[in-house]
Amino acid sequence: MVDHERLMMNSYDSLHAPQAESGWKTWVDLTTRMRSDALSPADWEHFYPKYRSLIIMYGNKQKLSRDQIRELIDQVYDTLRAKDKISCYDPSRGRFRDYLGGIIRNCIRDLRKKARAEKRNFIVNMEELPEHSADDSGEVEWQELWRNYLFSLALEELKRQVSPRHFQIFQLCKLQGRDANTVAAFVGENRANIYAVSSRCTKKLKELVGELQEELNPNCFDDSDLCRQCYESEKMLRDAKIEIE
Repeated sequence: MVDHERLMMNSYDSLHAPQAESGWKTWVDLTTRMRSDALSPADWEHFYPKYRSLIIMYGNKQKLSRDQIRELIDQVYDTLRAKDKISCYDPSRGRFRDYLGGIIRNCIRDLRKKARAEKRNFIVNMEELPEHSADDSGEVEWQELWRNYLFSLALEELKRQVSPRHFQIFQLCKLQGRDANTVAAFVGENRANIYAVSSRCTKKLKELVGELQEELNPNCFDDSDLCRQCYESEKMLRDAKIEIE
């Protein structure tokens, strides 16, 4: 194997292992408490960091600058911490993604009103910005970003549940699309084992996506598309976090 290819193969762990408690566990626990009306302010404190990349990506879609996105993050955080906002969420009236999306869009509207009042610009000329831009097209963008977020959670959880070696094989074969013979030679396994590990990991990923059945339906994707969607979603969210730091 040539040196540059070996370097590329060694980059498999670019999907960083999550620290401490996983976003998946946090998501499952929180949504369970939402349904049982047992949500506490402390839950929001713990859950908020998991949404940071999502807020950054949405701010980028809405053409906010870095400084404005940082301000948006702070405003959303302060809003979620407010006890009245926590108690206002009613699971029987809609999904949490819509509730959170509404809060973020309201914060963006407030930022834009503040910009007009202070005669500042948000990347685009505020006089030319449609008043409804964070409601109509923004709603579509939010739904797409939310789906990407859930895909990334499923992939993150898969990495936690399988061994580093098995995840390496899965990522090289299924996520990066590398030839099974090349991967087998690189990791020192026979091709049959490469196929078996890749298949088991793919099956597990579909199960994890299926646990989010209220939001995602894994049966809408074939195996290759599902793996690609999860991989691209995780990368987008990770890149968004790096971009704003």
